[in-house]
Amino acid sequence: MSYKTREARNAYNKKLYEERRNKLLILMGGECHECKCKDFDLLEFDHINGDREWSTRKHGQITRLRLHKQDYFKGKVRILCRSCNASRNQHYHKNGGKEYMEVIK
Repeated sequence: MSYKTREARNAYNKKLYEERRNKLLILMGGECHECKCKDFDLLEFDHINGDREWSTRKHGQITRLRLHKQDYFKGKVRILCRSCNASRNQHYHKNGGKEYMEVIK
């Protein structure tokens, strides 16, 4: 596909990413695992226990979505809203890398 400007190409890529991201969020349940928030703009992918076999720096956005999907089917990723993800990460780092559920048992 040929684009007249870089901005046109970037706009197309952003739209494509958002469409694929939203489809993946719907596939994964479309809501925060903790608080059930359904605002797609606030939802993020959370790798349970930081378990990820790939680096985000080495892959483009579309490839990362494919890898998130693979990790989801392996039970390694879930959806959290920004607020729950931030509090989970803060707790995770304060407790030496132990997952929240491991600490409260």
